[in-house]
Amino acid sequence: MKRLEKELAETQDNLDNIIRYASDYYKDLLKKYGKGRERKTEITNFNTISANVVAAANQKLYVDREGGFVGFGLKKDEYVMDCSDIDDIIVFRRDGKCQVVKIQEKVFVGKDIIFCSVFKKADDRRVYNMMYMDGKTGTSYVKRFKITSVTRDKEYDLTTGNKGSKVLYFSANDNGEAETIAINLTATSTAKIKQFDYSFSKQIIKGRDSMGNILTKYPVKKVVFKSAGVSTLGGVDIYYSDTIGRLNRDEHGRYLGNFGPKDLILVVYVDGTYELTNFELTNRYEPKDVVALTKFKPNSSVITAVHFDQTSKNYFVKRFKIETTTVDKTFSFISEGKNSKLIAASLDKLPVAELAYKKDDKSPTEKEIINLDEFVEVRGWKAIGAKLTNYKVQNVKLLAPRIVEETEEEAAEEMPNEEIETTDNTVENEVIGKLPLVKLVEEEAENESVDEVEEIESEAEKPQNTEPPTQIVLEIIRDEKQESEKIILDDKPVPEEPIIPKPKPKPEKKEDKNLGEQLGLF
Repeated sequence: MKRLEKELAETQDNLDNIIRYASDYYKDLLKKYGKGRERKTEITNFNTISANVVAAANQKLYVDREGGFVGFGLKKDEYVMDCSDIDDIIVFRRDGKCQVVKIQEKVFVGKDIIFCSVFKKADDRRVYNMMYMDGKTGTSYVKRFKITSVTRDKEYDLTTGNKGSKVLYFSANDNGEAETIAINLTATSTAKIKQFDYSFSKQIIKGRDSMGNILTKYPVKKVVFKSAGVSTLGGVDIYYSDTIGRLNRDEHGRYLGNFGPKDLILVVYVDGTYELTNFELTNRYEPKDVVALTKFKPNSSVITAVHFDQTSKNYFVKRFKIETTTVDKTFSFISEGKNSKLIAASLDKLPVAELAYKKDDKSPTEKEIINLDEFVEVRGWKAIGAKLTNYKVQNVKLLAPRIVEETEEEAAEEMPNEEIETTDNTVENEVIGKLPLVKLVEEEAENESVDEVEEIESEAEKPQNTEPPTQIVLEIIRDEKQESEKIILDDKPVPEEPIIPKPKPKPEKKEDKNLGEQLGLF
């Protein structure tokens, strides 16, 4: 009884002093489970994740083109690509029909399949190029289109919808490429040219319901691929979020640049390695492991690194260009010693670092600002670099890079386009102005002296007309032609006739006026 009464009194005391009791309770938990039992999970931010994007490609897509079946269970038929078991499949048939279905072990989508692939919703980069014949008129059409959203299991007609229409040529381009095809017409065709080429780059990308443009009204015998083309969509703007370590096109994070189909991303890691990767939005870079990340420029991307070499126990600075071309493989650019490590790295053109060092153990810490681009030359990526200092290094910190000032040579590179335009306009004006002058000199060279021409040139400095030069030239040439005819026929000054209500001025004055207008063009 006494023990129970003691426990009851202790419990009542804890209730009366609940704050003190709670504090002691949590201190006891830290003492028992704190040391050696640190948290192993990590708190971080995640981006919105689509299951179709991150799903593992655990299945293989097969197609039976003649039978009209697709699925991952048709192991004896044609292999198409890897896919996951939650993907959608888009199918195109010879009759111009298109359909999107859920992948299954075996599903019927219609006979005579010409193309099938995994369907990516809202993919605005994939462009389909197609040439088809209208079954009613026999006219052949070409069209380019995108398919970004559809209703599953619904058929879409990509032709005019007439019975007997069929696809003559089809291609799917993941980055909007426009190839060139060769068309052969039938031998019985009445067309003069029975073989010709057509480039899809001439065709505008429209919707899937667009009829397209007429290519030929004559019967087509054969259409074949001739040469590959480049993308007509241009590049895509890519951004990088340092918080979640993901690429995006939604303008979140730091802008990396405009990427074409062959562009890559350069990543420098804290362990002294670098890697070239593609710019797929599914890529993820662990922020704590990344030192620098930017668009890779083969001719100008230079890595500046400060590293510690375990073998010599010294700090080195090296600058190098990327000489490797392998994608998704890391390459180490520091020494392989156990304690060798990367101190700092930069991808700036003019990097600046602050070096803190001691001359000996008793001396105070001194700091020095170093322009790393002037400290060492650009060498191979396997070079060890130049020794940073002979003193004991306390710290190396990267500062803001120096601003690149635009030189006169760089500014001059942007000027040629404007200069060419000005020069072209000047040449046009000179040519337009010289045409009537040349004709005038040829016709009047025997009748006028050099002094008269000089007087005319002095009068021509005053503006005579504000009309466009081409109109003035045409009028002047017409008037001169009329005058020259009169001079040749009459061979004398033309007298004024009373029949004409308005007498014409004397030929000499009229010639002077016309000469002034012609030379005034200059």
